[in-house]
Amino acid sequence: MKHGASSVLKVGCILLVALFFFGALALLPLPVRAQTVTATVPIYKEPACVAVTPNGAYAYVTTSVGNFYTKQANGFVSVIDMASNTVTATIPVGGYPLGVAITPNGAFA
Repeated sequence: MKHGASSVLKVGCILLVALFFFGALALLPLPVRAQTVTATVPIYKEPACVAVTPNGAYAYVTTSVGNFYTKQANGFVSVIDMASNTVTATIPVGGYPLGVAITPNGAFA
């Protein structure tokens, strides 16, 4: 291999490592500002997951009570009105609901 080719290879490797390093830095999480609790909304038992509608009007929280090992459970989705910080509905869904998602238009959970 000629001297010129090895120099180009070294420069290419250095640029590749630098690109990888700066790409990895871009993926680091941004610092979180200190947050304060503005309201506490009591819901049924232990919450598992939460999803908020795109307009921020409602939060849907999954909860369940029962025995995971015997598969005997009662699962619920609590609907929270974010303006009044109150539970407006508790919907029985059975089992152990582990997640909830909202459609992009906010029409369905």
